[in-house]
Formats: sequence, structure tokens, C-alpha cells
Amino acid sequence: MKTKHHSKYLLFFAAMFLGLAMTASPAWAQRRPVLRVEVDDIEINETRTPSFGESSHRRARGRPANDWLQFVAKLTTEGAPNEWLDELTIHWHVLMVSERRGETRRLYFQTSTTYIDIKDDSDHYAAVYIRPDTLVRYFDERRSPRPRDMLVYVEVRANNVPVAEKTHNPGRMNVPDDWQRSPRLERIESGLLAPNKTPFQWIDYEFYMTLKPE
Repeated sequence: MKTKHHSKYLLFFAAMFLGLAMTASPAWAQRRPVLRVEVDDIEINETRTPSFGESSHRRARGRPANDWLQFVAKLTTEGAPNEWLDELTIHWHVLMVSERRGETRRLYFQTSTTYIDIKDDSDHYAAVYIRPDTLVRYFDERRSPRPRDMLVYVEVRANNVPVAEKTHNPGRMNVPDDWQRSPRLERIESGLLAPNKTPFQWIDYEFYMTLKPE
């Protein structure tokens, strides 16, 4: 008899705790922080090749620094677990219209950059670049590309899930939502570079989010 009563008590308490857990689960889920990421701004800047005061070849001394194009995204995050986000990936898409020698070309640049150790509830910055030789190749050597001839779209992902996006379209180009898939675009491979592929990787290092080591 003691064994039967003991088994009944165990079943009763097990059912009670299971019921409490099922009742509490929705409330607990509601209290969990929800990750929110916003892309607040996208900038397009011209910047010169940085000078380090040294040269690897005597003929290189005195050569003029050339202009790069820099694309900067400003982000804010809120609700990351334990106030830190392990990783964040930005997919960059840049459309540029080139008019040179009477020919109009629609150039598409694309790359992805992944960042680590992102502190919650603060501003974050990320940048990518187009090198001078690429600009000279596709644009008039006497004139830099104009912002109105460019469109920048960024998509941010956390754990491979889209969490934010933003389009910067200063020239108000009339393009469809899926413009990246257009067969009319000329895709420029390796044209859009992360800082660690450029001489800017050590410039303002602590200002930008930390790139994930390759």
C-alpha cells in the first residue's frame, strides 16, 4: 500500500510542476529581450589613400594619393542577450551608373562583411571601399562618380536571419525592389572591399566594428 500511495504522490507532484511550467512559459517568453537592429544612416565619402610615411620602392615616393570611395553604415542595436551580440553580418549592394565616352553602364558591386563582439545599446559603424583604379577604369578620370549616380542597399543579418535593411538613393533612381537580379547589370567582381583588404584597415580602428577574422 505504501508503494501505491508513494507512486500517486509522485505522479501528483510531477503533474503539478508540469502544469506550472506550461503556465509560466508564455510569460517567461514575453520577458525575453527582443533583438532590434536599426540602420540609421548610410554615407558615401571620398577619401585619399592613407600615407604611412614609408615607402617600399624609391620610385613610389612623391606619387600623388588617389581617391577611394568609402561607404559607411551607422547601426544601433538593442536587446542582445547579455548585452552582447556574437556576430552581425552586413550584405552590401552598390549600384553605380557610369557614363563614359558616350556609353552608359550600370555597374553592380557586392560584398558581405561579418563583425564580432558587438556591444548592445550603442552606435556602431561599418565601412567598405572601392579602390582608385576601379574608379578610373569605369569612370571619367577627370571627375569622380557623383552621389546621384549611386544607390546603396544594405541588409543586416544576425544568426543568418534578416534583422534590418536600408536603402540610400540620393539620386532617386527608379529601380525595382529586386534590382540586384537584373540581367542588365554589369557585375564587378572583387570591386567592393572590406577594410582589411585595403590600407584603411588600421585607420580609426576602434571607431568601426571588429571584423571577424578570416
